[in-house]
Amino acid sequence: MLRFVGNRSLGLLCGRNVELWKGMERSIHSSPVVGKDLISGALDEVLAEEEEGDEKIEQVFEESKPVQDFSTAKRKNAKGSLWRYDCLIKLIRGKPLNESFDILKQAHKHRKAQVLHKLLWAARSAAEHNYSLDPDKLYIHSIRGSKGVHLTGRVIMHGRGRAGRKTRPRTHLYVTLKEMPDSMINRIQQWEEREVLWKEHMLSKVDDFA
Repeated sequence: MLRFVGNRSLGLLCGRNVELWKGMERSIHSSPVVGKDLISGALDEVLAEEEEGDEKIEQVFEESKPVQDFSTAKRKNAKGSLWRYDCLIKLIRGKPLNESFDILKQAHKHRKAQVLHKLLWAARSAAEHNYSLDPDKLYIHSIRGSKGVHLTGRVIMHGRGRAGRKTRPRTHLYVTLKEMPDSMINRIQQWEEREVLWKEHMLSKVDDFA
């Protein structure tokens, strides 16, 4: 008797749950737009929160990122001796970058000048694209060379039964570019103005010497 009553009551409860579930399905299917609006609204809120978090992280990263005011480049084991490169390095050390390019174009050691030209151009590209520096205001802050790995493996035969060793010297090159300070820019402008005035003065005196 008790089991029958229990099973009957259990059946009644299951029937009520099925009716409730069917009623919920009817309400959902009868108004699908409302359900979609609720889901899309929740997704929009989550996406907006994620975007705000990403923006805050980017702002913190940009603020903490150090600003670099110089650019470097290096060339390892360039063909040629350190003495030959030093002859050109002495001509362009401390000069503006554009003026250094003109000096290297007129240099006698044209092969070594081409290597230095490529090195300076690589540093210039890094300064312009990576650190947003003005390429027209760059100058050679420091440039140096050091002895590289010399290749010494070949034997050269000399007269009278003697032999020597052939060496192929290599050189490491390092360059650092920076933007010119205002004092340096003013000094260059004053020098250019003096050159222009001197040329005008000499051209005016050409007729006197003719």
